[in-house]
Amino acid sequence: MNFDQAGFLGELSRLAPLLLTSYTIEQTLQELTHAVSRRLSLLGAGMSLAENGTLRCISAVSTSIRELEDAQNDSRTGPGFHAFQIGEPVLVPRLDEEPFAWPVYRPHAERLGIKAIAGLPVVVGGTSIGVMDLYSAEPHDWRIPEVESLVRMADIVSAYLVNAKRAHEQDELNQQLQGALDSRVVIEQAKGMIAQAHQVSTGAAFDRIQRYARSRHSSVRAVADAVVNLGLQP
Repeated sequence: MNFDQAGFLGELSRLAPLLLTSYTIEQTLQELTHAVSRRLSLLGAGMSLAENGTLRCISAVSTSIRELEDAQNDSRTGPGFHAFQIGEPVLVPRLDEEPFAWPVYRPHAERLGIKAIAGLPVVVGGTSIGVMDLYSAEPHDWRIPEVESLVRMADIVSAYLVNAKRAHEQDELNQQLQGALDSRVVIEQAKGMIAQAHQVSTGAAFDRIQRYARSRHSSVRAVADAVVNLGLQP
């Protein structure tokens, strides 16, 4: 089958808005693997990401492909895992011409009728963070225009994952800042209530809250919350 480079790049363009949505990483990569498999008329595709020094399958076109990805990741052998290790694409036009390669992984692939494989590493800053595996039911000569387009796709995935991580970190920071602001509001309310009830300054009221928190091994926020919402008078 001739590679339709324009059609493939058009598919990537169609998927670009998806990378800006609130979908989870798993949902986004699942959509990507299905789109690539469909556009290239493949038997299937799978995506694994690095986690604690090994690979974990994040998305796969089918249950059988997910099981194959798991077998590769568990055995730490196979074209995809090799691509992940070296940070370069590993292309297998004919699996039957690799009789001694990947003895643990290959039987799993052959049982699924897989004839050709492409392992495309996802690389960030020179470090592999994952791999996308493409599986063909027919022998497949991975030609230069096709490989160049697939590498471009892997680069897009890399950029998406970096941005997703940054967005997650920013969201966590925003939550921490909001939590700190909420705590400050509650504490100020508690100080005002105690100052009014005991006819003391807000500074003295805060001292009362702190002493009460220390004596009960609690946090100032928890005591202030009890003052505001439960009527506690330390």
